[in-house]
Amino acid sequence: MTHTPGPWKAEGEFVREAGGRAISYCQSASGKREIEEVRANARLEAAAPDMEIEIAKLRQDNADLLKTLEMAREFLGRNETAMHRDFPDDLSYGQPELEAITRIIAKAKP
Repeated sequence: MTHTPGPWKAEGEFVREAGGRAISYCQSASGKREIEEVRANARLEAAAPDMEIEIAKLRQDNADLLKTLEMAREFLGRNETAMHRDFPDDLSYGQPELEAITRIIAKAKP
């Protein structure tokens, strides 16, 4: 099963789908949270589908960048005179962050 398609909108303590139907209600389990904290939780929840889309775009952009860097390394390796000393040996830039994002998204999946 997948989540309700976005976009979602926070209205007070409720999270609503595009058609206006409430899909979630945020509240304090102990009754001790301030209303603004509960509403902030609803806003964060409502942003989840948009964040998932943007994270997917960032992951694709990172994959494209790494592919381009690998092509540049191959080109520079064949053209020793063009080789720049500061060209990175490690092309795993951003990988730890992407792995963390993948783990976070996995928490939301069944």
